[in-house]
Amino acid sequence: MPGYSYYEADLHLLNRKAALRKINGNGPAALRSQPKSTGAVSNRLKKLVSAVNRVAEGLDWEQDLQNTSCVAFDTETTGLKPFEGDEVISIGAIVIENGLVDENMTFYRLVNPGRPQSAKSLELTGLSDEMLKKGCHIYDALADLVEFAGPRAMIAHSAAFDLAFFNLKLGAADSRLANPVIDTALLAAALLPPNSDFSLEGLASRFKVSLEGRHNALEDAIIAARVYLNLFEELKEQKTTSLPKLARLLSGLNPQKGYPTVY
Repeated sequence: MPGYSYYEADLHLLNRKAALRKINGNGPAALRSQPKSTGAVSNRLKKLVSAVNRVAEGLDWEQDLQNTSCVAFDTETTGLKPFEGDEVISIGAIVIENGLVDENMTFYRLVNPGRPQSAKSLELTGLSDEMLKKGCHIYDALADLVEFAGPRAMIAHSAAFDLAFFNLKLGAADSRLANPVIDTALLAAALLPPNSDFSLEGLASRFKVSLEGRHNALEDAIIAARVYLNLFEELKEQKTTSLPKLARLLSGLNPQKGYPTVY
């Protein structure tokens, strides 16, 4: 089978740049990552890429995060290997406005992965294969997420993991998620002592953020949002709240420091 490509985000530069990566196609696992272009799939992909392109036109890479809203997001998946056939099963997101998590502005989609999930994923998420069969297509879910986020900066913990799943799908159209993306794992590594626990659980414990609902995509997005707001207080102290200043802070960070390898 021919290989395929996707864009690997440079999160030290907040996703402003990405490297094109080529993946060799090796059997059905790779094939699942970029579905065959049937008419229905092709139309869904066109809708998704159109949404990405509309958002890209309105991005402000000079914005100060003190004066704008942003969106925290999270995914749950069938497993931890996006390049070996694992798929997204749910996406959750929430708006942060005026320094507060706005629980009236939320997003949640179940996604049909087109494959069984692992026993571990079922144990963590409680989402059965029967429940997921009623979920939407991944292209539809991503298009809805892009529309929900608009041109706002997006926040996720270990964002490279989520973006790998997203950009593998968008790679079928030589596209990628365009928004600025702030990874709370990298942000914590830049701001906290080097021996800190940079996991989501560790940061939640540090900042006394509740872990209730862990491994639900929306609840994890809420946890990430609250962790981000605690880290943002330090950014305000350092007067590093604009995207250019934040990119300079993260671009000087050792890529391995505090960055969990999850796949």
